Amino acid sequence: MKNIVEVLHKQYNTTGENGEHLQYFKNAQEVLNQYDVETFEDKFLNDKRKAQSFVEINFPIITFDRVSDVDGHLFTENDTKDDIIEEAEKYFKKKQISE
Repeated sequence: MKNIVEVLHKQYNTTGENGEHLQYFKNAQEVLNQYDVETFEDKFLNDKRKAQSFVEINFPIITFDRVSDVDGHLFTENDTKDDIIEEAEKYFKKKQISE
């Protein structure tokens, strides 16, 4: 998962430049440092195939979040690299390559 995050950070604007964020969480405590459980579940557990509740999430995870969106995207180790990258292509703006 960490390798996928590194690839996405290199290729896309993922750190809030356009109000779009990618975050990598190694464990539940990292999530709880930024969110309360209810807020996280409301934002990221819109796909019940991933988990029914916060305690069911298998870490590590990746989240995509856009300031203007109510829901975000949650990816677990059950998601393939190709699926995550495909969604990133739709979600984030590609970085401009300066020459």
